[in-house]
Amino acid sequence: LQNSLAIKERLRDLRGQALTWGNLARLHTGLGDYEEALSALLKQQDLAARIGDERSATRVRVHRGILHLRHGQVLLAREELLEACA
Repeated sequence: LQNSLAIKERLRDLRGQALTWGNLARLHTGLGDYEEALSALLKQQDLAARIGDERSATRVRVHRGILHLRHGQVLLAREELLEACA
Protein backbone atom coordinates (compact mmCIF):
# COMPACT_ATOMS: atom_id res chain seq x y z
CA LEU A 1 0.00 0.00 0.00
CA GLN A 2 2.86 2.36 0.73
CA ASN A 3 4.33 1.78 -2.75
CA SER A 4 0.92 2.31 -4.32
CA LEU A 5 0.54 5.56 -2.41
CA ALA A 6 3.96 6.78 -3.54
CA ILE A 7 3.11 6.11 -7.18
CA LYS A 8 -0.25 7.86 -6.89
CA GLU A 9 1.44 10.85 -5.26
CA ARG A 10 3.94 11.08 -8.13
CA LEU A 11 1.05 10.90 -10.61
CA ARG A 12 -0.91 13.45 -8.56
CA ASP A 13 -3.84 11.02 -8.56
CA LEU A 14 -5.85 12.49 -5.69
CA ARG A 15 -8.75 10.05 -6.02
CA GLY A 16 -6.34 7.11 -6.01
CA GLN A 17 -4.52 8.52 -3.00
CA ALA A 18 -7.81 8.88 -1.13
CA LEU A 19 -8.68 5.24 -1.85
CA THR A 20 -5.24 4.08 -0.73
CA TRP A 21 -5.46 6.08 2.51
CA GLY A 22 -8.83 4.42 3.11
CA ASN A 23 -7.24 1.00 2.62
CA LEU A 24 -4.44 1.95 5.02
CA ALA A 25 -7.05 3.09 7.55
CA ARG A 26 -8.80 -0.28 7.33
CA LEU A 27 -5.48 -2.08 7.75
CA HIS A 28 -4.56 -0.06 10.85
CA THR A 29 -8.08 -0.48 12.24
CA GLY A 30 -7.76 -4.23 11.84
CA LEU A 31 -4.42 -4.13 13.62
CA GLY A 32 -5.95 -2.10 16.45
CA ASP A 33 -3.75 0.93 15.80
CA TYR A 34 -6.17 3.74 16.63
CA GLU A 35 -3.78 6.65 16.02
CA GLU A 36 -2.58 5.43 12.62
CA ALA A 37 -6.10 4.56 11.51
CA LEU A 38 -7.35 7.99 12.55
CA SER A 39 -4.47 9.71 10.78
CA ALA A 40 -5.15 7.78 7.57
CA LEU A 41 -8.87 8.63 7.73
CA LEU A 42 -8.06 12.32 8.19
CA LYS A 43 -5.84 12.23 5.10
CA GLN A 44 -8.53 10.37 3.16
CA GLN A 45 -11.16 12.94 4.15
CA ASP A 46 -8.89 15.84 3.21
CA LEU A 47 -8.26 14.36 -0.24
CA ALA A 48 -11.95 13.61 -0.76
CA ALA A 49 -12.79 17.22 0.08
CA ARG A 50 -10.04 18.52 -2.23
CA ILE A 51 -11.48 16.63 -5.19
CA GLY A 52 -15.00 17.74 -4.28
CA ASP A 53 -16.32 14.30 -3.36
CA GLU A 54 -18.53 15.32 -0.45
CA ARG A 55 -20.26 11.95 -0.26
CA SER A 56 -16.93 10.21 0.32
CA ALA A 57 -15.87 12.88 2.82
CA THR A 58 -19.10 12.27 4.75
CA ARG A 59 -18.59 8.51 4.62
CA VAL A 60 -15.09 8.98 6.07
CA ARG A 61 -16.58 11.02 8.94
CA VAL A 62 -18.88 8.09 9.71
CA HIS A 63 -15.90 5.71 9.67
CA ARG A 64 -14.04 8.04 12.04
CA GLY A 65 -17.06 8.06 14.34
CA ILE A 66 -17.13 4.27 14.37
CA LEU A 67 -13.39 4.16 15.02
CA HIS A 68 -13.80 6.52 17.98
CA LEU A 69 -16.60 4.34 19.37
CA ARG A 70 -14.46 1.20 19.12
CA HIS A 71 -11.79 2.91 21.18
CA GLY A 72 -14.05 4.32 23.86
CA GLN A 73 -14.04 7.93 22.61
CA VAL A 74 -17.79 8.45 22.85
CA LEU A 75 -17.76 12.25 22.74
CA LEU A 76 -15.51 12.33 19.68
CA ALA A 77 -17.72 9.72 18.02
CA ARG A 78 -20.81 11.80 18.73
CA GLU A 79 -19.18 14.90 17.25
CA GLU A 80 -18.11 13.07 14.07
CA LEU A 81 -21.49 11.43 13.55
CA LEU A 82 -23.39 14.69 14.10
CA GLU A 83 -21.15 16.44 11.57
CA ALA A 84 -21.72 13.60 9.11
CA CYS A 85 -25.48 14.14 9.41
CA ALA A 86 -25.29 17.91 8.96
